[in-house]
Amino acid sequence: MHQYVLLLVERFRMTVAELVMAYAVIERVLVLHPTTLRVNSIRPMLLGACVIATKTSRDGDIGLLE
Repeated sequence: MHQYVLLLVERFRMTVAELVMAYAVIERVLVLHPTTLRVNSIRPMLLGACVIATKTSRDGDIGLLE
């Protein structure tokens, strides 16, 4: 799992804040829906949380010309 997290951080070029946000997203889901966690679901959940965290934190960085 450690290597998977390192891979995601490297590929997405995630900051510490984005990684913490991804962890918070997963933690919130598990608090609200504890039966969500399965053996085969943690990696896809982590991937999705990393995508959400990077998208949310970088959304204002790049703008489109009008």
